[in-house]
Amino acid sequence: MISTVKFRGKTAVIALLPFPRIHNKVFPSVRIICGRVNCATISRPNIALLLIDFQNDYYATYATAKWALSGTEVAASKAARLLTEFRNMKQPVILVRHEFPSNDAPFFLPDSEGVKTHNSVTPLDAETAI
Repeated sequence: MISTVKFRGKTAVIALLPFPRIHNKVFPSVRIICGRVNCATISRPNIALLLIDFQNDYYATYATAKWALSGTEVAASKAARLLTEFRNMKQPVILVRHEFPSNDAPFFLPDSEGVKTHNSVTPLDAETAI
């Protein structure tokens, strides 16, 4: 389902995909999908791209991933295409990553390689990363 979210007066285009299954439990996930968004229709002054949780610990192809999900490489590829479109249109980009406050967490450990943004969507210096 394609949706939009308001953030600081900007609109972000996102897609809510089916929740991934891990050990027969369902976990919520928000991922960007480019194939169903016509990038030519989103160039407006009040729109931004919001990328959430594109972090190494979610990628099975990342050697030390602590919480690998299925389909993350496909989602990253689509997000990278959409990110390129937003950069070309000089539209704002916001990357959100999560980090647990202690090393007792199962993934996204403080100051770990797994908590870092995946290289498919590495933010530029001028982009907002929170």
